[in-house]
Amino acid sequence: MLQVREATSNDAWGPSTTLMSEIADLTYNVVAYAEIMPIIWRRLEDTGRNWRHVYKSLVLLDYLVRTGSERVARECRERAWAIQGIADSFDFAESAEGQDHAAGVRERARALTALLRDDDRLRNERAKALKARERFAQNSSSVSAATLGVRADQILALRRVKFSLIVEGIIKCLDWHVVLFV
Repeated sequence: MLQVREATSNDAWGPSTTLMSEIADLTYNVVAYAEIMPIIWRRLEDTGRNWRHVYKSLVLLDYLVRTGSERVARECRERAWAIQGIADSFDFAESAEGQDHAAGVRERARALTALLRDDDRLRNERAKALKARERFAQNSSSVSAATLGVRADQILALRRVKFSLIVEGIIKCLDWHVVLFV
């Protein structure tokens, strides 16, 4: 899954909220979920110069635990030992700069482990994240409709027309395949 690899890359900047939100939405799809989580768990096993893979995977996991599918939180709770292992023993310091990058990784892992072990806090964080996403969705849709001077029912009608045109195009393609093979 390209989005997960991009979000957990070795680049010096962190994953964008937009990208993490897109991945969180994908966790509700069973097939996408089955692709997302193994990549994250593999990235968490990286060491040494790939410390950013580990750090960004922890950032992404924290976001997914709060805003993604309930399956993400459940799987992370089941594998909390792996995250705790990072908190206890991750180590890497660049000799040229003398920076201990591992300290940030360990702290992020501790924070995520603490969240996963506290049922009430996890439930509250997920509820807060859901409310924030709903508020954002309402504000963005009302702003876009207001900006365009278009009512919501007109937008829905336009979406239906677009969908029907797409379906019509697919049917035409299928008809051509039937004609070609008959």
